[in-house]
Amino acid sequence: MLVVAARPGTWLMRCDAQGKVQQQVSLEESSARRFCGHAVVAANGEVLLTTETEYGKGRGRIGVRDRRTLQKLDEWDTILGFPILNASGPTRATLTSIPTPRRKPPCAS
Repeated sequence: MLVVAARPGTWLMRCDAQGKVQQQVSLEESSARRFCGHAVVAANGEVLLTTETEYGKGRGRIGVRDRRTLQKLDEWDTILGFPILNASGPTRATLTSIPTPRRKPPCAS
């Protein structure tokens, strides 16, 4: 199960079926970057797209992460809330939503 912090949040984690944290990505508290509570897997199944915000600059960002390691591979600017997609890129297909909770899950403790 993949869980993303509700905005503004600093963590992204993968939990097993019993709720035990298997992987966690944490943004630095001193950073202006925050997760916004949403993530989708690209149709190719290889990358995870996360919604992020840069508060200091007032910019929305789409984080492109490896689905297995959660490591950030790239990021895209957004314009008026819509991502700028490269039509020749590997993630240009239909996306499947991953539900995210509105509060911190039990596995985050």
